[in-house]
Amino acid sequence: MLSSVMNASANKSKLSLFVLLALGVSVGWASVETYRLWVATQLVAASQQQEIRVAAKLDAARAKHYQLANTDPSARPAPNPK
Repeated sequence: MLSSVMNASANKSKLSLFVLLALGVSVGWASVETYRLWVATQLVAASQQQEIRVAAKLDAARAKHYQLANTDPSARPAPNPK
């Protein structure tokens, strides 16, 4: 009788340990995935900021090109010989 009580106690202990381990793994996995999502969000935000800066530079270059294309050829600066 005593050994069956000890076996039941040991089984409950093993089950409790398994449940705690499974819970720890699932919480750990969720934490890792949350961190990966945060990193991806930061990368997207940085990429969008860079895209905005590049678009502004492109617009400035197009405006300069348009301005130079529509001026008198004699008023244009001479090319820089190398």
